[in-house]
Amino acid sequence: MMNIAFAALVGVAYLIYRYLTNKRANDRISLLSEGIKFECLNYSKAAVIAVGFLMILPIGSFIYALTTKDNDLIAIFLAFVFLFLAEWVNLMLSLRFYYNDTSCIINNKIVQYKSIKTIIKRVGNPLGRYTLITYSGEKLSIFRAPLNIILEKTKLKVSN
Repeated sequence: MMNIAFAALVGVAYLIYRYLTNKRANDRISLLSEGIKFECLNYSKAAVIAVGFLMILPIGSFIYALTTKDNDLIAIFLAFVFLFLAEWVNLMLSLRFYYNDTSCIINNKIVQYKSIKTIIKRVGNPLGRYTLITYSGEKLSIFRAPLNIILEKTKLKVSN
């Protein structure tokens, strides 16, 4: 029984940690963009749906574990339920792109479009990630969803 309580405690703590991490990041973005109007592109829908479907596995396993009355199995799958739930919350809060006509926010930094030198597609990455390289040599990572906005604003082409 103690292991079930421990799994629940760790799961809830991790869920709170992920929520607070995203809240702090959003607070930093609010401070960073104070006085500047940014539009927000939320591109989490597909990932949230996918993880939502995947949550069937730990929830179903947890229900199965309850029927077996095996405390170790219950604790393991309870922890999995909380881990999936925490990542689901993380996806809903973190997959956002803030932009306006002259700049965007990447990695909690305002990046001027005119400072972007090149955009490179990462080879072999199934998630469709790209690397932006600025004139100062800084490398920034973005997903495919905000790429079209950046390409439109910079008039650059993606390099392979």
